[in-house]
Amino acid sequence: MLYRLDKQKAVERNWLVSTDTKAVFYKGNDIDFIRKLANSSKMYTKITPYNESPVSATFNLNGLSNALKPLQAACNWK
Repeated sequence: MLYRLDKQKAVERNWLVSTDTKAVFYKGNDIDFIRKLANSSKMYTKITPYNESPVSATFNLNGLSNALKPLQAACNWK
C-alpha cells in the first residue's frame, strides 16, 4: 500500500490483509505510526487489490491527537 502524510514523501510498504480481504493493517511500530498520524492533517492512501484496479482515499486526520488522549492515558504513552 502507498500512503502519504500531508506533503511528505509517499511511502510504499506491505500491510497485513484481513482474511476476508476487506481491510488492511499497518505492519510495523504501531505507536510510532499513530504518532505520525496524530501530527498530520491528512493521509492519502492507494492500494491495488489482487486482480483489480487501484483504489485511493484521503483521510482527514484533524482532531485525531485529541481523540487519542484517552488511549494514550490508558496505555501510558505520550
